[in-house]
Amino acid sequence: MNIWQLALQNIKGNWRNYKVFFLSSCFAIFASYAYMSVIVHPYMQETMWYQNVRWGLIICNVIIISFFVIFILYSTSIFIEARKKELGLYMLMGATKSNVIGVIMTEQILIGIFANIFGIGLGLIFLKLFFMVFSMLLGLPKELPVIFDVRAIGVTFITYMVVFILLSFISALRIWNIKIIRLLKEFRTDKKEKKTSKWLCLFGFACLVGGYALALQVTMTTIAIYFFPVSILVFFGTYFSFKHGATQVLEMIKRNKKIMYTYPYLFIVNQLSHRMKENGRFFFLMSMATTFVVTATGTVFLYFSSMQDMWRTGGVHSFSYIEKGISTHEVFEEGAVEKLLHQYEYDDFQYMSFVGVYASFQSNKGETTIVPLIKESEYNQEARKQRQKTYRPKKGTVTLVYYNKYNNSNVYNQKEIQLQVMNQPYQFVFNGQKEGVQFNHHPSYINGLFFVMNDEDFDSIANQVPDSEKMIYRGYTLSNIEKTKKLNEDLRRHIKQDNNNAFRSNMELYVNMKEGGDITLFVGSFISILFFLTSCSIVYFKWFHNIASDRKQYGALSKLGMTKEEVWKISRWQLCMLFFAPIIVGSMHSAVALYTFHNTLFMDGSFRKVGLFILFYIAACIIYFFFAQREYKKHLD
Repeated sequence: MNIWQLALQNIKGNWRNYKVFFLSSCFAIFASYAYMSVIVHPYMQETMWYQNVRWGLIICNVIIISFFVIFILYSTSIFIEARKKELGLYMLMGATKSNVIGVIMTEQILIGIFANIFGIGLGLIFLKLFFMVFSMLLGLPKELPVIFDVRAIGVTFITYMVVFILLSFISALRIWNIKIIRLLKEFRTDKKEKKTSKWLCLFGFACLVGGYALALQVTMTTIAIYFFPVSILVFFGTYFSFKHGATQVLEMIKRNKKIMYTYPYLFIVNQLSHRMKENGRFFFLMSMATTFVVTATGTVFLYFSSMQDMWRTGGVHSFSYIEKGISTHEVFEEGAVEKLLHQYEYDDFQYMSFVGVYASFQSNKGETTIVPLIKESEYNQEARKQRQKTYRPKKGTVTLVYYNKYNNSNVYNQKEIQLQVMNQPYQFVFNGQKEGVQFNHHPSYINGLFFVMNDEDFDSIANQVPDSEKMIYRGYTLSNIEKTKKLNEDLRRHIKQDNNNAFRSNMELYVNMKEGGDITLFVGSFISILFFLTSCSIVYFKWFHNIASDRKQYGALSKLGMTKEEVWKISRWQLCMLFFAPIIVGSMHSAVALYTFHNTLFMDGSFRKVGLFILFYIAACIIYFFFAQREYKKHLD
């Protein structure tokens, strides 16, 4: 039997270890090949937009390969640990270290060849479907034609073979540094119980509480300040919670006789306590990996699902424009907008407008601030549409209304205020600052603040201002803005002049963000699935690393008179705790991070959206666990 035949026999014999590793490798290679097929496609060379998409896919490919390298490094280290006794027997029977290293390297290279063939094969089968979905999300006029480019196949195959070969050399170095006597005694040596500290346990929990508390206080302006303190606190809190906290909690449970004398907790708690002491660092690393995976995936999900909210931060109207002078029509010809809306069959559009006069005042900081004045009747009409609170200032009083939550709400706090209109001062009683109706944000014209005043007061001031110096805001609301790309283009073509962004289209912003979101979600989903599979698979490999000691333990339990079902019940409980402990902790970290992200970016923390995503991830883990524990049971019996 030559080295290739022996390597093939070893792969068959250790297929339980290699199976999940092989399938995860196939998926990574499939995703890389699909991305590479788009990157080298002739159609992706045409415009700057397509080239930007290409660069995005290249970055995704680098992320996949980087994560895949980490996955293989950790997986192979577990394989070597689990097979130390087998490798020692090879050497005892006369094989040299070079022979053993040659067999292990050959195994990994063969796995790499087969994974490349199956992964690229899957890519060839599903490439048309991938191109079809990709073209639809990119909004291409026609679907990308399927081209089986040799460059995509060659680059993918060579890249992953280089990865497998390099990592097989790393495995060889690990084996070279292990002595034969250590290999043979690996499963006979008793490991010392690691001691834990109550104070480090409390320190870990305190770090987590502190990190969470700081994270929930983050705003857009303080995110850079809080990022590193929160990350450091959560990092050390997680480490000490697993190394010391989990074991201390289990020790407290042990002291509760009522729980410990209830079947099957006596066996489960003792075994878990031992495993937590032994694998605290492993659980810490897995929980941090889970945090990274869930947070990265959840960020994409929240971005996409909250697209409407992101659009609304610029105002509630689908598009709007501001003109100087009541009847100048300097942005659009009279009736041009309505004609376009009817042309595109948006007959149910809503229209609103108000006439404003610019006034200046001295803020609390001593700065001259220019804010438009609006009469209460026009304001309240729009407030009722938006289901906002109406305001009715008495004659001689004004109310400062703000609607942009990023603005400092403490702009002015005196009892009286002097407004300057056309260099003419007007004295009013100040009613305070109130949150109210939204209008589209035009930085040079409307900055999120305006004064609401009594109609009579407004008319008396407006009569002193020429019509050519007044401003008029026109806002249009459409019932559906999903397919407004062509309407946006036509509106842009009909603009006479757009000084200082007098025209604002939230439809345009929404469509552009949605296109980017669709592509990001589609491309990122492959990376997310790969991250999910590899993180779960690493825990699965860890089970098999301990299978020899598990067999001894469950054999001893069987001798005590337990049935196979009772023994498996204990085993399943232990597997469940070991599998879900890092997942639950990582999901908690991610839930706080995602809530903070949503609250910071969209100015509204959504427990429902974050909770829905976390539950979806945990449900996927439960499905994975269901099949993994059945596979483990086959090898345990």
